Amino acid sequence: MELFDGVIRIDRDKGMGAEWCRPLLSYLVAKTAEGALPPYVPRFGPMPLQNLCKMALLWQQLGFHEEAGKLAAWLLHLGPRFAPLWCLEELFDEKEVIRLFDQLSSIPLGGLEEVEDLLLCRFPKMQTAFTFSGQGTSLGVIISESVEIRALGPQSLNQKFGIAGRGMDGWMRTAAFSDIWFEAKISSEMARCQLDLRFVGVSVDLPLQFAFYVKAKHIRVGAEEIVPRSLRRFQGEAAQVACEHLRICVKLPHRVEVIPLAGEGCFWNCEFLVLFSIPAAMPQVTFVIEN
Repeated sequence: MELFDGVIRIDRDKGMGAEWCRPLLSYLVAKTAEGALPPYVPRFGPMPLQNLCKMALLWQQLGFHEEAGKLAAWLLHLGPRFAPLWCLEELFDEKEVIRLFDQLSSIPLGGLEEVEDLLLCRFPKMQTAFTFSGQGTSLGVIISESVEIRALGPQSLNQKFGIAGRGMDGWMRTAAFSDIWFEAKISSEMARCQLDLRFVGVSVDLPLQFAFYVKAKHIRVGAEEIVPRSLRRFQGEAAQVACEHLRICVKLPHRVEVIPLAGEGCFWNCEFLVLFSIPAAMPQVTFVIEN
């Protein structure tokens, strides 16, 4: 379905990607028919940024100017580089995100408000955004100059990724296993981000990894350098993975895999998947990501 001269496209076949627009479409249909308008309160929650852009544009077209201006201001403050946040891998469309962010300039901006379920930190050499809400989506996004960790979170051996539901007091459920929960304590400063993770439910029968989907030109583990779109990968013990200038470090060596990816068309357009095994005997780990 196409609305307002092609500014906004809504694909009904994308499941949860289209859920957000149903109340708004009902309101639009009633307004177009000049009938009795159903109740509609403009508000939003965690969802892909491309959908939030569409929502702001629709609100502006439907006369909710104040709400559209506030949402557009928040989106532009966040920026399109954080688009993988709250976005399923199969719904991510980087070109569409850029196109929609460009369209936001048509909306008069309102006041900037804080958004629940988002911890945003900006420093000259590193920007981070973390959330405790998701549906098979990332715990956060880390941006450092030319390197981006576009998605990070728990992942099963069959690649079921992310967090599920809305966390409480720092505790979240994994999307892969309803019986596995984890606590995340997150801090960011200047050129350094620390994630203290503690898992409950990991066992030999329910193995778990922690995944980082990375956009970078190369990765170095020890003496080995791995480049995108190659057959060479790393599998072994390591305490540090260098993604160009950005390092992912753990205090003690962990079982690590580095897998080159295509870089376009899948996995948030990332070049690498970095996996750290979570040991069942000691299911806690501290990651330090530093520039």
